[in-house]
Parts: sequence; C-alpha cells; structure tokens
Amino acid sequence: DPGGDLKRMLLDRDNYYAITGGHGACRGCGEVTAIRLMMAASNAKGTKRHEQQQAELEQLITDLVAKKETLTSADAERVARIDTTIGELEMALYLLEGGPTGKGPAATVIANSTGCSSVYASTMPFNPYNDPWVNSLFQDAQALSKGLFEGLAAQIVPTIRAIRRAKAEVADAYEPSLEAEDQYLRWQTFTPEELAYLPTMLTIGGDGATYDIGFGALSRILASGSPVKAMILNTGSYSNTGGQASTASYTAQDSDLARTGKAHTGKVESRKELGLISAFHPNVLVVQTATSMQMHFLRNAVDVIDYTDGPVVIDVYTPCQTEQGIGDSESFNRGE
Repeated sequence: DPGGDLKRMLLDRDNYYAITGGHGACRGCGEVTAIRLMMAASNAKGTKRHEQQQAELEQLITDLVAKKETLTSADAERVARIDTTIGELEMALYLLEGGPTGKGPAATVIANSTGCSSVYASTMPFNPYNDPWVNSLFQDAQALSKGLFEGLAAQIVPTIRAIRRAKAEVADAYEPSLEAEDQYLRWQTFTPEELAYLPTMLTIGGDGATYDIGFGALSRILASGSPVKAMILNTGSYSNTGGQASTASYTAQDSDLARTGKAHTGKVESRKELGLISAFHPNVLVVQTATSMQMHFLRNAVDVIDYTDGPVVIDVYTPCQTEQGIGDSESFNRGE
C-alpha cells in the first residue's frame, strides 16, 4: 500500500527527512547553486556556534555548582536563585544538544517568496531544506521573516536572562536591579554573542518578488534594524511566469516575454539599482555577487551570516538557462 507507507513515513518523527527528495529545478539552475552555497555556509557556521554555546552553558553550570558549595545556610535565598538558574541553563543545554527531536536547533530559518524557489522546492515530494522553511506570498516574505525573527527572539529571552544572571552570580556581582533591567529584555539590547543564540533568519525571493512587488516590504524591513538576511535570486526577469522583464532587467533586454527585434525594442526603462537604494537605509550591509564567483560568494556569505548590526541584502546573479538561452552546463560560468 504505497499510500499507507507514505502516511507512516509522515507520522514517524525519526524518519522525518525520509521524504526529502532534493529540489526539482532545472539542471545547473543558478538559483539552486546560490541556495546550496548559502545553506552550506550557514549550517557550517551554525554548527560551530552551537558547539561554542554548549561549552559556555556547561562551564556556567559547573561554575554555579562550585559557587553554591561555598555558600552557607545564611545564603538560602541566593542558593534558591542559583538552583533556579542552573535549571534554566540545563534546559537550554538540553535543547542545544538535541532536545525532544534529537536534532537540536536549526542553524537557519527560511521565509521564501512564491516563485521558482517555491515551485522546485515545495512541490511534493521535493524539499531541499533540512532547516525550517515556510513559503509565503509573492510580496510579503520579507515581512514574514521579521515576524518569525521577533518570535524566535522572544523565545530565547529566558535563556539570555539566565546566562546574564549566571555570569553575575559567578562574579559575585548580582544585584536585584539586574532583574528589573532584564524584565523587558528584547533582542535590541542583546550583545552580538547573545544574538548568536538565534538562528540565521533568511528570506529568499527572486528579483520580481524583491525588486518589484515586494520592494516596499523589503524597504520597511531594512529600516527596522532587524538582523534579517534578504537573499535575492536575481535572474533579471520573471522566470517562473514566462520571462517578463523586471526592474532588475537591463535596458533592451531580450527574454521570452520582453522581445527585441524589428517590432519590439525590449525593455525601455533603466535598471533599478537596488544595492544603492538598500545602502541608503541605516546600518544595512549590501553584497552583490554571482554564483559563478564561488570564492567571492562564499567569503561574502560568511560576512552576511556574521553581520548582526542590521539587515543584509545579498543580491545574487543566478542565471536562468531557459530565459537567457544558455546551456545547463554553462550557467555556472556566467557572471553579471
């Protein structure tokens, strides 16, 4: 019973990824190459972060236990506070080491705009992501990423509060006023090390979804200061719907639904310089790269993941063989 097998696979948490079939994109797709490189970099960085955080939590627990042993019955209130803090840190450590699923926290959370990246990634049985992934409307994945980031940050606040309290206890510097200060703790006052407890919040969209219909949403997120990473899969056209010109297309560009020739002049408008526009927002890191420049891409991908002073725009030229008339084996060699 194939249907019964599929149902059992879906219900079996240990085999959760058994139905992951990779992507359903064209061979040599520039978008897939960009996503693969970015996810590889993010997961490598995330694994390293989690190892360092486990070591930090283990050391804090050890130090708190040692501190408690130096206290007397006159310090009953402090002992109780240390016991509470140890319990909170042990829970955080449990979640880092695996948690209820045994898989631990994700290195990356992805909010994806409808387009090619949703068609080849979410049509059953294809799913190239092992990290949390949600597909949103064409125009609002950026806003969704902001909401997801705020929710994830709120979830991690108790852990950050416990870490701060633990460090104060170990240093014999605890003051009740610290609790009052941290009562309304939000991610805006996290240190870079504390922000690293959050996964990389990545929103992905094509140039049509980002340069055009989602441009207003992107601008709002860039103005918010949230450390969200916006990756643009820039094919220079609306690849998923036939090849119409987008504002990322070049003047007179030829694609399936923006022809040039005796009767048509192709696109007449100038290209929107999204990198310059994004850079005018405060504290925004802007990267423009291409999948054909692999070392340039990877070096900047690491900078994108590490940047926490504000949002990031990484505009990646991702050739579309169908729309640009190039062979599958040539798309990886094409730079803008």
